[in-house]
Parts: sequence; structure tokens; C-alpha cells
Amino acid sequence: HAPEIRPEWLDRPALVRRLSGTPARLILIGAPAGFGKTVLTSQWSGVPGSSRFAWVTLDTGDNNPTQLWWKVISAVRRACPEFDVDPPQVLMPRQGQMLLPALIARLGALRAPIVLVLDDYHLVTHDRCHTQVEFLLGHLPQSVQVVLATRAVPPLRLARLRAAGQVTDIGIQELRFS
Repeated sequence: HAPEIRPEWLDRPALVRRLSGTPARLILIGAPAGFGKTVLTSQWSGVPGSSRFAWVTLDTGDNNPTQLWWKVISAVRRACPEFDVDPPQVLMPRQGQMLLPALIARLGALRAPIVLVLDDYHLVTHDRCHTQVEFLLGHLPQSVQVVLATRAVPPLRLARLRAAGQVTDIGIQELRFS
């Protein structure tokens, strides 16, 4: 779940407007610890009338594809009750090759836009996880955006998405206070 918005957090209205207005499929929020990546994304998720948010806070235990996609599917189910993917069925080893196409098809069938947040993505180091996330990003339905909040540049090949104008980057310069 997204952290609850706290009154002592400083509002970031310009950045929240930027996030709310971007049509990019991938929003990459990258900066060291303490720059407010999670706070900013949480504030965006609290904007009235915004898309639904499926929030995944990653940890070192999610550094394998099965655990990663279990969390993603569970988060989307919490955000979108009509999402009819059953994690145990799609994550069985024999069906592993069908997971991403099935997931993408079901995401495309959702009635309203959704933002999938993968917070602390820097904790994912498994090459297969990165390859699968790249596949997801390359085949996202128009109604889905992915946020990668990370302390390090993810080892993803994003050139095609960048060339198509499908990546919004928010980094240290944007997050730094004056």
C-alpha cells in the first residue's frame, strides 16, 4: 500500500501536476535515499480524480520473478476488484511463459486507467526480473503507466521508449529543494 499522506510532508504541487499530466508509459523517479521519491508518488496517488494506483513496495525477498509478479498481481487486484487474475494459477512453473502476455491482456481489459508503482526498484537485481519488466514496459496497454521509484538507474534497455517519448524522468534536480 502507498504510505498515508502525513500533514508534515511538504507539498510538491508542481511535481504532482507534472506526474498527473504526463502521458508517458514509464515514469522513472530516481534519486538517493531521502529525496522524497515515495512521498511524491504517494502525494500523486492522493490527488482526487487521479488514476487508480496499484502500489508494490519491494524488498530483497522480491528479487525473483515469482515473488515479484505475485506482488504485482496482488496489488492490481487490491486497486481493481474487477481484475480477474488468480496469482497461484498464473505463477505455476509450467505456465510461467504465459504469465506476462496474460497479465498484459488483463490489464488492457480494465475499465479505468491504472498506475503500477514499483517502489524501491533498486532492490531488484535478478536479470530475469529486469527482462520481464522490460517486456511489460514494451507491451503496456495505453491505460497503464508504470512508476519505478529507485535509488539507482535500473539496468533496463529504455532507448526505444525514450525515443518514442514514453519515459518521464524525475531525478535529483527536480526533487532537490532550493
